[in-house]
This record gives sequence, structure tokens and C-alpha cells, in this order.
Amino acid sequence: MFALAGWPHFAAAAPPAQTGTSLNLLELVEGTLDAATPSASYTFQLNEGFPFSITGRDVTGTLGLSLTVTGPAGQTLATSQPWSEDPTFHVIDAVLAPAAGTYTATVTRAGTVSGEYSLLLLPGFAILQKYDDFESSGDDLSMTWTPSSSDANSWDVVGGAAQLTVFAPNMLSYFQPDDDLSYDNLYIESDVRVEGSPSYYEYGVLVHLGQDPEAFYAITFSSDSDWSVYYFAGGEWTAIQEWTQTPVVDGDDKNPRVGVMVRDNTFRAYFNDQFVGEVTDPDARGTAGSIAVVAATRDGQTDTLTVYHDNVVITTPLLDDAPQASGVLSGLAGMLSGASGADATPTTSGLPFGMAGQATPKPTSPPPPTAVPVLPTTSPTPSASLANWASSRPSDIVGELQQKGIVPAGGSVTLTVPTSFGDTSSSGFNFYPLGQGRRFRNFVLTFDAHLDITGPESGCGMHFRNNGSTSVSIAMVTEDGAAFLGQINSGDLHASSAFEFAPAVLAGRGAVNRLTVVAVEDVLQLYVNGELSASGTFDVYSGTVALEVYVAEDDFGSTQRTYCQLDNIWLWEF
Repeated sequence: MFALAGWPHFAAAAPPAQTGTSLNLLELVEGTLDAATPSASYTFQLNEGFPFSITGRDVTGTLGLSLTVTGPAGQTLATSQPWSEDPTFHVIDAVLAPAAGTYTATVTRAGTVSGEYSLLLLPGFAILQKYDDFESSGDDLSMTWTPSSSDANSWDVVGGAAQLTVFAPNMLSYFQPDDDLSYDNLYIESDVRVEGSPSYYEYGVLVHLGQDPEAFYAITFSSDSDWSVYYFAGGEWTAIQEWTQTPVVDGDDKNPRVGVMVRDNTFRAYFNDQFVGEVTDPDARGTAGSIAVVAATRDGQTDTLTVYHDNVVITTPLLDDAPQASGVLSGLAGMLSGASGADATPTTSGLPFGMAGQATPKPTSPPPPTAVPVLPTTSPTPSASLANWASSRPSDIVGELQQKGIVPAGGSVTLTVPTSFGDTSSSGFNFYPLGQGRRFRNFVLTFDAHLDITGPESGCGMHFRNNGSTSVSIAMVTEDGAAFLGQINSGDLHASSAFEFAPAVLAGRGAVNRLTVVAVEDVLQLYVNGELSASGTFDVYSGTVALEVYVAEDDFGSTQRTYCQLDNIWLWEF
């Protein structure tokens, strides 16, 4: 373990030390050089064109350390330079492997005094800026990611990974850390996992991301075995590398590692540590900015896409000139397998995310509102209980409500979701959109709510009539036996909102409660397991629906992981 001013990340969370004569990426090795062992060699495997750096530290300051790297053919590729700010550090920065095979790093002492040393092999450049496994926290290597969602997509940290879910077609979704990051030259990689069997998927990273105005480079890969680099700014996409098929990108691989190296205005893409291709933006539109991880759907895609990113690594140059890489980054482009050239075939789309040259922002206007049904001439009178509440047929429940004059005649089921879940430890209300952005005004909504993993007072349910800007209504039950029916308008709780401990609510972890929400213009009613638990008069909106998880804080501001699962969701619209 070692610390370095200006290089604090090893001190915060150094990788574990390893033993033996092999060297692995992102794993620290430690040893001793003395009269009996004046040098030590370590071997490591690399693919052709993969970028790597090695940094060695003379821990005791007595070795006069030097590093040499030889390639598979025995040729010397690079010799270390002392870092100007601390000569006990020797650095080999940003070498591109000239061939696939076994490489050797040799550490040698120049003096006669024994001492300890450390070595670290990194992908890309020589400074380890970030190494986020989404499980560690409180160290300089981790980043902060705040969950959020919209009608079209959602972002969260789930199960030790960054989860991006895209509900809308033709949509690029990105998850950006909260940290104030800005990099120009960098290497970034991420372990990707695609959930299930979506009809199409894209994933990748953003670099040089700026928010004011929004601009970035998107380097993405897809299930069509192709890759691309596009620049987005001012609401428009510019192709730096159009979608291009290559045998290196395996479209059927749902668990790849993807990487991108950026030096000045040149981008090199990697898939499972194999070089995919290189492209240069002649206009150098973006020069520095933050990063993000990406998931995207194509035009006409009707199924939901969920992509996870894990083990996000960011490295940046330590040496200002990095002479070992000088002239090599561009010179190898035509020599390496997978480079764009005569064997690269553009796909038919030729444009990002299936768009005809258009960006994929969040929708700016809702679809036409649902026609208002013919409603009862008088306000409905809530029924104390429903006889058919447990039926698996929506028509049984709605039919009973119609017979009692609570809802109008007609209508039909317009939304069904067999199961959905939310998993988070973020305090307060967290939601996960359903229904692909469809908006509803008058309806009966029924679902079975499970709180399988929960802290005290946490809740599970749905929200509805989310108009996307000022208002959302919520129906849920809590772990300790309460029912909540409420509306939040511009951050304020509506006066008719009700939070009551109800006998009908089955309390405790693992309990399953069936909730039925009746929304008829300004009257909302909540039935829990067939019993009327809350009702009131609220403001009326058309809006989207979503799974809703409430995570409570204890007296010390701490939260517990909460897992909410909904089954048998259906909505009968009038």
C-alpha cells in the first residue's frame, strides 16, 4: 500500500496485493529486491492494440528503481521514466500492445541497498482516477450516483451495479455520476450486463459530457454487432463513426466489457479487451467533460430494455508527453485487426439509435388526452367493501363497482403488467415507470404489493396521474400496517391525503396486499384487500403510472435496502 500527493486514490482504496510471477490488471503486486534478487519479472497477457500502463514505486526509497517492458517477441517496448514530482515513482504510460501474447515487466534496482517495491498494471493510462464496483463507498475511487426516472427511462443502483431501464423506443438513456468530474484524455471501461432477451439493445459510454449546454460524445455498441461514435450538441447528432459492423463486436454477448480510450480528438473502442476500431474527430468539438454509462433502444422497439454497468474504471495520463505512445495511437489504426477500413461494413441505419439524423431526447409533449367518459351525475358513494376484490378477472371487480354506481359503464383493460419490482436504499419516494409513458385519467387500477426486503415504515405501491411536472398521486401500503392515498402538487401534500393504520393491511416483511385504486375525476378511493381504507377529493390530471417505493430513514438518517414487487397489475380505463 502506498500514498502519493496528487495521486490519492491508492491511499483511499488500493487494490489487493498479489503474489507469484503473474501480473493482472488493477491488482497491486509487492516485493523485495536485495543482493540475492536484484530484479524481478512478471508476465501478463494482452490482446493486440490494448492500451496499458505500469507504475512502480520504490517504497523504501533506496532501490534506484527502473522498469522495462518486453513484448511477445522479446523486444523492448518501453522503459520507465521517473515522475518529476516524486522520483521514487517510475512510470510507463499508455503503451499499445503491438501483438497478442505474453508481455514481461521487469523491475530492477540500480543501487546496492535492499528495499521494497510495488507495481500496478492499469488499462489505458497511468493514473487510476475511479474504480467503482457500486458496492464500496466512502473512498476516492467510488462515485456517487443518484437514482431518477422519467416517463421514458429510469436510473438506479441495484444489486451492486448501475441499472438503466429504457421504456420508450428510439431513446438513449445515460446515467451520470454526481461527482464534479472533468477529463480530456482518458480511458474508461465498464462491465455490461443485458437483462433478459430484449429484441434489440445498445450500450456504451459518454465522454466529454457537458450539461450547460448538453453536449457529449457517445461511443456505443449494439446487438447488431456494430459500433459507432457520435457527437451530440444543440439537439443534433453528428457522425464521427457511423454504425459499422465488425466481427470483434459479438451482438449475442450480453455480458461484455467495453472500453474507450480518448487522446485529444481520437477515440479507440474496445470490446472484451479487443481492439474494435479508431476514429478521429477532425473538428475536435468536445475537449473535456464528465462521463456517463449508456443504454439505448431502437426506433419501433416495443419491449423494455434493462442494462447494468459495473466495475467502471477511469484512468488518465500521468506523464505530460507519454513518449511511449507518441505517434503510435494513430499509426496502428490500419495495422490492427478490426480497424475500420475495407473489411468494415456500415449498417443500413447509418445514424445513431435508429434516428433519421435526429436526437433522442425525452418527449417534450404528451399525447392527446384520453376522452372524458360519461360519469355519474352525482359523486359516487364509496362502498365499505368489495366482494370480488380477490378475483383474477378484472371484469368481476369493475363490474361490481359499476353495479354500485362508483364507476361509469364501459371501458376496458388497457394496461397489464405481470410483474415489476423496485430495489433501492435511497430515502424518500422512488419510482419505476410502467406503461411506456401512456397517460390515464379515469380508471380502476389493481395490483398485488409485496414488501420482501424492507426497513420499518417503508412502503410499496404505485403512483398514477403523474403529469410530468407538478402533480403525482400515490397509493401504497407500509411495512408497519398503514395505507397511504395522497397527492403531491409542486412539492406540497394535498389536504385530502390520508395516511392511516388500517386493519385490512397485512403488516410485516413478506406480506402480500392487494390494492385497488378507483380514480373517477376528482374522487380517489383506495381498497386494501377488499376494504375501503382511504378516499378523498383531489385535483384532476391525466398522467403516467409507475411502481412506487418509499424508503424511510431512522433517527440517524440511515436507510435500509427495500425491495418492492408488484404482481398482477392491470388498469381498466374509462
